[in-house]
Amino acid sequence: MKNLKNVWEFINDILMSFWLSFSRDQTFWWFIPAVIGLMLRTDMLGVTSIIRFLALDPSGYWNLIHFFHSTAWTVERMIQTWVKVIDSTGMLTYIDERIVMIGDGIKAAGETTRTPCAKRLHQESGDTTKPEYIHGHLFGCLGVVIGNAAKRYALPISMRIHDGCKPILQWIESEYAEDSHVTRLVREACKVAGVLKKQTYLIMDRYFLSVPALQTIAEEAKKIGVSYITLITAAKNNPTAFELPVRKPRGRPPKKGEAVHLVELFRTRADQFTEATLCLYGETQKVKYLCLDLLWGEQLYQMLRFVLVRGGDVDRILACTDLTVLPTRIIELYSYRFKIEAAFRSFTQIIHGFGYRFWSDYVPLLKKTASAKETVENLTQVIGSDARKQIISAYKAIEGFVMFSCIALGILQLCAVKFAKDFQNFPWRWLRTYSSTIPSEDTVADCLRKSYPRISREYQNLEFLEIIRSKMAIEDVLFEQKT
Repeated sequence: MKNLKNVWEFINDILMSFWLSFSRDQTFWWFIPAVIGLMLRTDMLGVTSIIRFLALDPSGYWNLIHFFHSTAWTVERMIQTWVKVIDSTGMLTYIDERIVMIGDGIKAAGETTRTPCAKRLHQESGDTTKPEYIHGHLFGCLGVVIGNAAKRYALPISMRIHDGCKPILQWIESEYAEDSHVTRLVREACKVAGVLKKQTYLIMDRYFLSVPALQTIAEEAKKIGVSYITLITAAKNNPTAFELPVRKPRGRPPKKGEAVHLVELFRTRADQFTEATLCLYGETQKVKYLCLDLLWGEQLYQMLRFVLVRGGDVDRILACTDLTVLPTRIIELYSYRFKIEAAFRSFTQIIHGFGYRFWSDYVPLLKKTASAKETVENLTQVIGSDARKQIISAYKAIEGFVMFSCIALGILQLCAVKFAKDFQNFPWRWLRTYSSTIPSEDTVADCLRKSYPRISREYQNLEFLEIIRSKMAIEDVLFEQKT
C-alpha cells in the first residue's frame, strides 16, 4: 500500500486518545502538530523545524511556544494516558505473565546558562572521544519492552529531570521533592505499574541496587496494598550478603548470619556452577551460574536471590527481589536492559528529543562548571512569586518537549511492530539489506515522511489532518485545494 493509509489511521487513533488529557481543546489542537512534527521533521533546529516541515502559518510560532508552557496539560496526565494507550495496542511483551520495564538515567548536554536545573555532569562512559564533563540535565527514563521474537524495542514511557530541580519540586509541592535520582525512578516505575495494574519485571543497572530503592518499592506496595514490582539488577563489584541468622538460646535474636563475599565464590565454589545455553542479546550463548538466596542491605537485611554468572571472560552478579524466579530467567531478563541504550540512541539521533531551547531570565546566571549543589543553591535564592512562576514554566516546557518526543518515538516503534510488512513493501524506501523483519525507527520515520504529502492531500476523514490544516498558512491551503 503506497500511501500507508492503515498506518496513518492507527496514528490518528493514538493521537486522538489524548484529547481528554487536555483541559482546553485549543491546547490539544497544538499537541497534534507538535507530535507529528517531532516524528517527521527533516531538520532539528527546535520548534521552528515543526513549523517548516508541516508548512504551518509562521504566525503560529508563538502559539506553539505557548503550548509547551500551557497549564492545560501536565506531564503526569500525559504519562498516564500514554501508558494506557500502549497497553491498549496489545503489543506489550509478557514473560511469565509479567510485563518488562527498564529504567536508567541519561545525561543531555545543554547550551544556555539560564536553563532551569542545568548543571555540570560527569561522563562515566569509557569512550575517550567524549568530554569528561558536560553541562546539561540528568534525566530518569522508563521504558517498556514491546515486540516479538524477531525484534524487541524499549518503548519510552517517560523522561523527567531528576537532579538540580529540588527547589522547583518544593515550590510545586511535588511528591518527588525529597527523592534522589534512584528512589524517584523506582517510585515512578511503581506508579506506572499501578496504572497498568500488571505484575512487572523492573530491569535496572547496578547503580539502582540500594537500600533506599528496596524501601521505596515496599512503601509504594504498602500504599496501594499490592506489590507489582520485581526488581532485577546487577550487583556492585564486591557485594557482601549474609546467610540466615542462627537463633541463639539467650539474648536478642540476630538479624543476620555469617557474611558471604560473593566475588570470592567464583573461585571457591567454581565446581558448583551449573552450565546452561541461553538466548542473550539476540545470540545463543553458553553460561555458567550459581544461585543463592541471601540477606542483603545494611540494617534492612532483605532476602534477595543472587545469581553469579560466568560467561566467557566476564563475571557478573545479578540480584532479584523475587525468590521464585528461575536463575536462567533472571539472566535472560537482565540482557534486555541494553534495549534502553538502543532507545536512547534513537531518541537522540532520530527524534532529537533533547533539542529543547527553553530558558528563563529569572534563572540565576550559572557558570558552565556549576555543580548540582550550586544549581540548587542558586534556585533557592529566587524569592518572588512571579520569578518562580516563570522558572516553573520553563522547567515544565523542557519536560513537556521531552515527553512529547517520547510519544513521537513510541508511535514509530508501535508502527514498526504492527505494520512491518507494509513498510517492507513500501516502494519509496530502498534498503540494500534487511537486518530484521521488523524495520527500524529510522525506516518507519522515512516512509511516513515520504507518504505524508499524499495522505494529507487525498484523505479528508482523519481528524489529525484536519487539525493540522487549520494551522497551515492560508496560501498553502489554497495551493493544496487547487492541486
